[in-house]
Formats: sequence, C-alpha cells, structure tokens
Amino acid sequence: MNINKAIDGIDRAKRQMEKVQAASREPPDHEQAVMWAFYAYENCVTALAELYGYSWTRNHRAKADLARKFHAEGLVSRDIGDELEELNNLRKDVAYGEPASDLLARDLGELAIELEKFIDEVNSRIASSQ
Repeated sequence: MNINKAIDGIDRAKRQMEKVQAASREPPDHEQAVMWAFYAYENCVTALAELYGYSWTRNHRAKADLARKFHAEGLVSRDIGDELEELNNLRKDVAYGEPASDLLARDLGELAIELEKFIDEVNSRIASSQ
C-alpha cells in the first residue's frame, strides 16, 4: 500500500474532473469531456491499486480489467471497466480525426455526474485508510 501515491492519483483525477465539468457546460466540448473523463477514471483505478497494494501497468485494457476486479472484490460499488473501454475508443476516434456519432450522443452532464460520484467514492476510501 502506498497512500501517498493513492492521494496523488485521486488529486490528479479531481483536477481532470474539473476539466470534464467545464467541457460539459454550454457550449459543450465533447472531445475534451471524453478525453479528461477517461484520464480521470484511469487515475481512480491507479489510486485504488496503490491504496490496496495491487500492481498495475500503463495499459488501458489492463486498467479496465483491474477496475472490473475491484468491483468484483467489493472494493468499489461500480464496475467502470466498460466505461473505460468506451471512453478510450471515443478518445482514440478523436485523436485519429474519426469521431463517430457516439461521441456527440454522450450526455456530458451525466458523464460529469457519474465521474464525480466515482471520484468521491475513491476519495472516501483513501481518506478512511489514513
């Protein structure tokens, strides 16, 4: 367990969440919201890994699998594995100049709300471990 790295990870996720919230306001910026939400969720996963002593790699799919494992083991209330994979695909579509209609179909307000709830949960778990 590395509490300092867990704190660093959740603090990074919080800063990224602020960018998601800003991008979800009018006029919405779907590309920025999706990109920052993806990174924020990934930082939540690495914060949990550091908190609970799990090894992790800089691989998007591995982090999605780890997120599923955290949920299956009851360490978090929500499985964000599929969300990570979807956001990663949307992010890559934008990066390659091929944004699909799925990007504009995302409800950015809901994305920001769900991200904030997950960050709050992870933050609470970190705080209770100190």
